[in-house]
Amino acid sequence: MQLIRHLKDEELTDLLLEADQRELQQTLAAVPNQLRLRTERPEWFWQKQQAAIRERVGATRSPAWRLLPACAGALGVAVLATTLLDHGRRPAPPAPQAQNVSDQELMIAVEQAVQTDVPDALAPAALLADEISNAQSGSASNRFPKENKHEN
Repeated sequence: MQLIRHLKDEELTDLLLEADQRELQQTLAAVPNQLRLRTERPEWFWQKQQAAIRERVGATRSPAWRLLPACAGALGVAVLATTLLDHGRRPAPPAPQAQNVSDQELMIAVEQAVQTDVPDALAPAALLADEISNAQSGSASNRFPKENKHEN
């Protein structure tokens, strides 16, 4: 003890740190051996632990037949949803088929389109007016009634 009284604060601190460090090294060196000793268990211990685990796993499992109504309900809802979604859709319009038109016919159609004095927006109305006028001129030739073939 007298030795400690003659030491300065810094020397005393260094001495205490060295002692603590040696003690810590000894403790840490013994840890792996202590862990090995603690994990070594008799076979009956491991068998008991396996049985306990199996019991817990078996208790938490529910039988598969209990899930059957839920699965059937989910499948029914899915079928109903797809039926309703498909019913509301319209079939896709058929794809326009390419027409085989000769170059000459195409040039004539282009010339006719360029020469018309009717704006594009009124083109359907102009076609309708042409059809009506053609029908009226055709009906003038049909003014005389046709003879009925079944007359006596």
